[in-house]
Amino acid sequence: MQRTTHFCARFALPILLCSAALPAMAAGVTVYDPDYPTRILSINEYPTVIEKLINRADFELAEKMITLGLEENPQSAQMRFQRCVLLQRAGRTDEARRAFEDFIARYPEIPEPYNNLAAIYSRLGNLDRAEELLKKSLALRPNFALAWSNLGNLYAARAKNAYATSLKHQPGNKDVRRRAEIVDSLLK
Repeated sequence: MQRTTHFCARFALPILLCSAALPAMAAGVTVYDPDYPTRILSINEYPTVIEKLINRADFELAEKMITLGLEENPQSAQMRFQRCVLLQRAGRTDEARRAFEDFIARYPEIPEPYNNLAAIYSRLGNLDRAEELLKKSLALRPNFALAWSNLGNLYAARAKNAYATSLKHQPGNKDVRRRAEIVDSLLK
């Protein structure tokens, strides 16, 4: 459900550690690979480095790199998506939700943000909205395996809720209890 990118910009003076130099970044700045500080990155390489940074939870550096990348290429759907993913992975749920909604409004033909936004709504307990988003993602890309898996998890969560409600009304029903345990084990 997540996509990310990569980093490094041009600095006025050669710098060995990118993270130390990031505050000095500006337009026309050289970006260096944070893992190979003598290697200058092209704008096309940013998404790969950003993805790496997000995956290792270096959200501050990734966000700075995204900002720099979008200054150089304001139309980059990939880096805009990575900003959404960064917010989601960093636990900034409200910002991520708004960012994904804005991204979908701008790029309604891309299926991944629907899938990511569905995960947010699912965690917020809005399973109807999550289902709607997953179905939209699948309408755009019918072979999107992750969205299918997430839709299955959503249906399993709904089944768990239904079995729990059934057991409230009929606590001694062993068949329902067994099914609830099966569904519960699927969700772990």
